[in-house]
Amino acid sequence: MKLVGLIILQGLLEMTGTVGLSLVLARTQFSWKKAFLVGSGLFVVLQIVRHLPLFFGLHTLIGLLISTVYLIRCEKVSVARSFMAAFLSLFFLGLLEFAFNELFLSVLHISGEVVVTNPIRWALIGLPQGIVMILSAWGASRVMKPYSREKDELSRLK
Repeated sequence: MKLVGLIILQGLLEMTGTVGLSLVLARTQFSWKKAFLVGSGLFVVLQIVRHLPLFFGLHTLIGLLISTVYLIRCEKVSVARSFMAAFLSLFFLGLLEFAFNELFLSVLHISGEVVVTNPIRWALIGLPQGIVMILSAWGASRVMKPYSREKDELSRLK
């Protein structure tokens, strides 16, 4: 039961931060409620896809597609800006995942195979990157302000 709760916590933090960062990078009106709700839905879909017997990394592509479509349809952002915001936030998550995995593996002096075979340890290593994603979305929302609707509509007409 601890493992399931840990995986849910890690996934919700990561996806809430990822969606939040996408909203900020797309220069939309940022809200934690929106980021949490969309991030939760994205978490559920991506967990299902990850456990299907399909090729590795498909969940990342589907996350990119869902995030982009969400920004286009619901937030009324241009296709290019939606894709770039979704891509950059998932890319940042990937960089964090790589950095934290390398950091913890070198500090703990263990191999990746040992960590992957222990799901609780694997989830614990992933927890800080979810927290950093949340902090990144929060920090970016303080620096980057949303575009006004009029300006966005004018850029869509060009």
